[in-house]
Amino acid sequence: AKIERETRIFLRQEWGESGEKDMLHELSDLTILTASRCLHGDDVRENLFKEVSKLYHDLDQGVTPLSVFLPNAPTRNHKKRNEARREISRLFSGVIKNRRENPDKKHSDGTDILSIFMDIVYKDGRKVSDDEVTGLLIALLFAGQHTSCITSTWTSLFIAKDPAVLRRVVEE
Repeated sequence: AKIERETRIFLRQEWGESGEKDMLHELSDLTILTASRCLHGDDVRENLFKEVSKLYHDLDQGVTPLSVFLPNAPTRNHKKRNEARREISRLFSGVIKNRRENPDKKHSDGTDILSIFMDIVYKDGRKVSDDEVTGLLIALLFAGQHTSCITSTWTSLFIAKDPAVLRRVVEE
């Protein structure tokens, strides 16, 4: 329901009834929107999405082939990546702190991954740190965003190429 709602809103607000779109770019945006809702929760999606989206972009641009061999090379993209990581940690630490200090307030429906990660306890009884939660969220977003975006883009292109399939999709 979350993904469908987010998709319908996105299509209504961003696409309109006709025109041309860069499918890779558009579906990348949509994937980030739906992932933010499902991974981070309603409070992050509704209040911090623009910031998180920009920071994710900076993180993504800072992961290049050079990063594999020289992750701390003094490049502009690495500097922005490192700054984005610090800032996203600060943002999520604030969200986590707010959720822990105000447990009775409805931050999300409890099914977002952030809520689940906040409750992780290691075998030794230690709770997961805010920075660890942030790292896990970033890893999940990276893992799913590119795969989902590329799969959605190719699917859309194949649908658009076959008028009979396109008609069936529109009818559905």
